[in-house]
Amino acid sequence: MTCDRNSRTTSARALWCNCPAPRGAQGLKYAGKMFAMFHKGDLLVQLSPERVQAVIKANQGNAHDPGTGKPMKDRVLRPLRRRAGSSFCEESLEYVQNK
Repeated sequence: MTCDRNSRTTSARALWCNCPAPRGAQGLKYAGKMFAMFHKGDLLVQLSPERVQAVIKANQGNAHDPGTGKPMKDRVLRPLRRRAGSSFCEESLEYVQNK
């Protein structure tokens, strides 16, 4: 599975979606909830809080603050210039499936 508009994710029961404006968010959904999306040019994925902290400490991503002044515990921003985006999407899908 990849975070690609052309990928086939139906076997994983995740669907690529284009949310209506004004958000214009593009991402992957599972059971009607978005678990991976593009945010200001970066990949935003939902992971366990422990995994989010590990990713941030390893300098592989940044905390996501939705504008409230408090970072979300289960979201991490991953710069798109890094190649491991698809593995983060797969890990995120596994997390939301077992949640």
